Amino acid sequence: MRLGTPRELRPMRKAAGFTLIELLIGLVVLAILLAAAIPAFRTFIQNNRLDSQANNFVAAAQLARAEALKRGVDVTICSSNNGTSCGGNFRDGWIVIVDPGGANEFLVQSWPSPGADFQFNPNGGQVAFAPTGFSRAAVAATLDMTLAECSNNAARQIQVELTGRVASRRIACP
Repeated sequence: MRLGTPRELRPMRKAAGFTLIELLIGLVVLAILLAAAIPAFRTFIQNNRLDSQANNFVAAAQLARAEALKRGVDVTICSSNNGTSCGGNFRDGWIVIVDPGGANEFLVQSWPSPGADFQFNPNGGQVAFAPTGFSRAAVAATLDMTLAECSNNAARQIQVELTGRVASRRIACP
């Protein structure tokens, strides 16, 4: 058996890849970027949670108004702590009920509690819609919704006007 001579050996190729120092520098840069992004991501999640619950309440109010127009009777959206009757506060959930207190009273839909970290002002009560679709209130009804850790104008206000129009907007933390 004959051993190869230097001219018969193939030249070594240069290895491709990253060195340990390059990987460590990359990890440090990634850690710095994540440290800056995590607080913004937390605010993003809080805003989405508030928007979602505000949209749920607006949908409930719009459903109540539509049911009042369709059925020709009063329909109420109210806070509910059991999902079947009015009572408690909005933090426990809310329901849409047709002809409250009347002979034909029945539940249209219920929404579960948004969570203990949500705060509402006012905390309980109801909004009623007449068969015309107008609000039964003497003045426009407002509901402020915030998270317990309110920051960066992370509050929402839902307003039901006398005409029955329902709107949601961002407001400053109380």
